[in-house]
Amino acid sequence: MLLDALLALAHYVSIFATVFFLLLEWIRCREPVSINRARLLVKMDGLYGLFALLAFATGFARVFYGAKGSAFYFANPVFHAKLGVYIVVALLSIPVTIAFFRWRKNLSRAQGESTVPAREIRRVRALLFAEIILLALIPMLAVLMARGVGSP
Repeated sequence: MLLDALLALAHYVSIFATVFFLLLEWIRCREPVSINRARLLVKMDGLYGLFALLAFATGFARVFYGAKGSAFYFANPVFHAKLGVYIVVALLSIPVTIAFFRWRKNLSRAQGESTVPAREIRRVRALLFAEIILLALIPMLAVLMARGVGSP
């Protein structure tokens, strides 16, 4: 019982931190992108990735060591949908991370004299927004799953 509670706490804290850093990236990813802003975006993206990985790890720890047991989760199509949405969010984050690293590299080479094109910033913001929207679906799926929707 205590293990289940600790895993749930770790899972929720990592989820909140994931959402926090994703929202912070979206807010900070604005024109103009200076070298300092590019460095900050890379750091925030790293923290976002770290907490997203922790959310994933603690989620799977709950599957295998939590009170409901793995049979409950693996037999539930809502769990599979939740996992699928999470994977799509992770895939959407890859081009964002690549863009942030490229911006930092290009701006440091140019010593801050060049700028990131507005079109590219808009594209990255759109990807971040898509991540936010999809990430918001995950709690809804979790609530459905916890209420037995999809259970055999």
